[in-house]
Amino acid sequence: MRKLLRVCVIGAGAAGLSAARHLTSELDVFDVHVFEQSSRVGGTWVYSENTGIDERGFPIHSSIYWNLRTNLPKEVMAFPDFPFPSEWNSYLSHQQVLKYLQDYASHFDLYKYIQFNSSINSVRPLEGKDNQKLLWEVVVRDADTKESQILLFDAVIVCNG
Repeated sequence: MRKLLRVCVIGAGAAGLSAARHLTSELDVFDVHVFEQSSRVGGTWVYSENTGIDERGFPIHSSIYWNLRTNLPKEVMAFPDFPFPSEWNSYLSHQQVLKYLQDYASHFDLYKYIQFNSSINSVRPLEGKDNQKLLWEVVVRDADTKESQILLFDAVIVCNG
């Protein structure tokens, strides 16, 4: 039996969800782990009126404003295998983009691979000895328990916006 490649995806915004979707389509090859610092998918599309630091001590990174609409039509923004609803206008509100990303994660059953409220404290390569393959050491901190764990991966995909 072939050993699965352990892959760490950092971030559950659009890029992280897309990476997770394609990796999980080959579960006979990849063991997928997605780490998201916040408590929900969507990344930059999650709007917050708050500024500064959140209740867990993380900086609040809301880079959108309440009445933001996309500057690209939905026809060029959609993932190839998951179109936006046809009844939506071409230029979307941030709420629609966020719903689309949540629906995408549900449709492809990605939530079970995502560990929310998890910040990445460090990522570093571990030198292989005698031509052994390179591994990546990832230190993940749980925002609720404040506990950190060291995990090893064959690959890391950084999708943190």
